[in-house]
Amino acid sequence: MESEQFNSLEKEVHNEKEKLDEMLHKLLSEKPNYTPETLSSTHVKGSNFFTKFESFVASISSEYANLSKLQVQDVLTSIENILEFSVDYWGTMRSISNQILDFQYSPQNNFMKTSQAVLSTYRKDKAHNLMDLFKKNNLPVSGFDLKEKHKLTSLKIDWVSLVIGISLLIVSGVIVFQIEINTGMKYFFSRILISLSIALIFTGVAKTKIQAKINIPGLVITATGTIAIFFILYFYNPAEIPKIN
Repeated sequence: MESEQFNSLEKEVHNEKEKLDEMLHKLLSEKPNYTPETLSSTHVKGSNFFTKFESFVASISSEYANLSKLQVQDVLTSIENILEFSVDYWGTMRSISNQILDFQYSPQNNFMKTSQAVLSTYRKDKAHNLMDLFKKNNLPVSGFDLKEKHKLTSLKIDWVSLVIGISLLIVSGVIVFQIEINTGMKYFFSRILISLSIALIFTGVAKTKIQAKINIPGLVITATGTIAIFFILYFYNPAEIPKIN
């Protein structure tokens, strides 16, 4: 994931947290004469923040994201802090709602499920301690109880590109080692086929975005992904040109 995109998502979460903190401060300043209106507004801000944070964790742990090690550690630390904060938040909301309303505010059964699952995958000891804290405060632990791992980064293989690339590479091998390359067109065609097959194989097993800028007299080509790898292999060909009659 690009740093700018990651920072933008983090900023959105931070903005929601600031709104919630402002409402909590206003609510607590009314003690002991809490008003239902302020309590309700705080509950709405809280729901918006926790939903936004869960959406943030889910989006960066999708197959389309590729976080750096530093970003992963930042996210895990944020998850720990938010889960700890949520315990205090619900303690406050339950206590006040129990005083001034006929019902008590409580989180949904899947509250912070994704965040809990991610933390359990990377930091089991911390997740275990937080799970005990959640249970002690009667908060949902569905994410902590998940058996499968929920990783922030994972290798996703593009089987279509991989299969096509391997097939083309086999054809390329037959052409190079079984068919005599005795014309310029055969040499040109084999270079294209080999470059394309290796580019497809590489992009099939790797999510890393590769960029290439090729300078040709009178033309500058900028490409990414499979096309970038193709141009790199084609224009920086290490093989010697065969002697063609």
